[in-house]
Amino acid sequence: MLAVAIPVGFIAAVMVRPQKATNTLLQISSYRALPLVLKTISKPWYTASLRATTDTSQLQLQLVVNTVVTSPTLLVYQIALPGKAANESDTLLVGRVEPTGTYQFPLAKVGTGKVNIQLYDIIHHALIDTISFK
Repeated sequence: MLAVAIPVGFIAAVMVRPQKATNTLLQISSYRALPLVLKTISKPWYTASLRATTDTSQLQLQLVVNTVVTSPTLLVYQIALPGKAANESDTLLVGRVEPTGTYQFPLAKVGTGKVNIQLYDIIHHALIDTISFK
């Protein structure tokens, strides 16, 4: 009985073993980079660029992550939306950052010309960084 059970158990174990983890994005980045770069801010672990169309009717945040993000839950928020009071409760979730790579996020058009972005770790409830484009 063991002569049959051991090979069957071995084959079953090989078939149900988990696959090796891959470094792939869970979100689809279907946005292309807009042609006009308005401003770029560089930090040690990322480079953020405020991009726009040639007529500046649409804005976009391009975030290039140079090193592995230590927080697996890094969310990107736009704060102080147009027509709203400039307080922290007026935010717009624009996307999520996972591993290293280039991300493009569409932004709401701001009438004041000032775009504020927050990088926030939702699990640890910690503000990672604030990016301000003036």
